[in-house]
Order: sequence, then C-alpha cells, then structure tokens
Amino acid sequence: MIHRQYVAKLTTDGQGAFPDLDIVVRAPGAYTAPVGNAAAYPPGTPLTAPPAGWPAGSNWYYEIRARALRIEALAGSAAFTPRMRLGSYLAIVPLVSTNLPFTIPGVLLSASLTPNPISNVSLGAEIAAFADPAYGPVIRLRNHTGLYPVEGVALYFLVSLGIAENKDEDWSNLGHA
Repeated sequence: MIHRQYVAKLTTDGQGAFPDLDIVVRAPGAYTAPVGNAAAYPPGTPLTAPPAGWPAGSNWYYEIRARALRIEALAGSAAFTPRMRLGSYLAIVPLVSTNLPFTIPGVLLSASLTPNPISNVSLGAEIAAFADPAYGPVIRLRNHTGLYPVEGVALYFLVSLGIAENKDEDWSNLGHA
C-alpha cells in the first residue's frame, strides 16, 4: 500500500470568497516550504511555487515526507488503470488546538485517481466525474463559509491517502497479502 499524508490549510481570500484547495499529488511541497501562492504571504515566506493555473488564495498544503505520488498513466491514456479501484482509503481529520466546533470539507478526486465514482446514472448523478486539472491529478478540498466556526480563523486538516498496488492482491504473481 502506498501512503501519503498531507497537512492542508484552508482560509478565505479576505474578500468574501472561499477558494478550494487542490492538493496536487505529483507536487508534494515540504514541511519547510508548503505549496502555496507567495503573493498571499509576506515577502520571504518559504513556499514551494504551485503549478500554473492553481487556484489563487492563501491556502497551502504539503506532504509529510515531501514525497510525490507517481501516477504513470493518466485518465484518457491507453494504459490508464483507475488506481483507487485497486483498493484505497481517504481520511480527513481536523488539526485543532481549541474546542471550536468544526466541519470536515467536502472532497473531490480527479479522474486519474478515480474516474466517475457512480457508474450508472440511475443510481444517482449527484457526484459528477471530475477531470484532472491541467496540472495533474488532485484531491480537491471544497472550501465554503459553513466550515468556519469563527470569521477569520484558518482551518488545518490532515488528509491521509492510501492506494493499493497490484502486489497487494491475493495470490498475484507480484506477491500476496
């Protein structure tokens, strides 16, 4: 099983908007330099530049061990295999130091992680397929006013992702569980 853990910060943009946070799994950032927009912070703040087209705002994230998640074949390519359908987990927990009430943000997974999560429209079409942005596969945390118990407070979350590999399958020729 491949494991990645991201620390993520959600905030407002200071002008009444709530930009979503795209965790680009191939751009991990680091504890000492999270992925974020330098324009939203004082000069000299150590940040890893986000990919072109990444949503603006003062949100940021980093992977705990600064490791990218390799996805060899993206959605739409001939060799594509939905990685998360081999077995996976995704957990989001708040990182808080107060007793404020909190809400977990909604999440979307782009197509290279899991294509359309509902295979048959008659089962419900409330969750649409989400194509990879131009900068690659993402875990999108949905930011909105209902997340914030107090105005002006930043929210921090630990996002844990695990993806099974072929060798994790029982009795595969790559090994067995």
